Amino acid sequence: MELKNPRREKFAQAVARGRQQTSAYEEAGFVSRGKLACNSSMRLLKDPTVTARIEELRAEALTEYRLNRRKVLDYLVDVILTPAGHVVDGDPLCQSFRTSDKGRTMRMPDKIRAAEMLAKLCGWFPTEKPEAGPVEVIVTIGPDAK
Repeated sequence: MELKNPRREKFAQAVARGRQQTSAYEEAGFVSRGKLACNSSMRLLKDPTVTARIEELRAEALTEYRLNRRKVLDYLVDVILTPAGHVVDGDPLCQSFRTSDKGRTMRMPDKIRAAEMLAKLCGWFPTEKPEAGPVEVIVTIGPDAK
């Protein structure tokens, strides 16, 4: 719920966006500078209504982030599963479309690249690279070698 005091609301929004507390304090229109602004912003952060608003704004941003992530995942799945013959002009998967006397030419995203990106977003690739073992070189020296 938005704070009644517009400057406090601006302060909470700035902090929720990741601004430093003193910068957020000045950005919100408060007049003190330097150490006084730092102390005043710390007092504002101790106000339960301000901290609750900051948490609320951060939770909204997180929800929005998850929705965007979901849309990206859905898009990548569509790229992978949609047969090229089913993509028409105007389709979200159609990158370019051209009609000529030879027929239709349509371009869509690369399915292999989409699969790689989906695997990365889902965490299907191991986070650590496997260690390289010792390299063994076998050299055969014939009877003519000196």
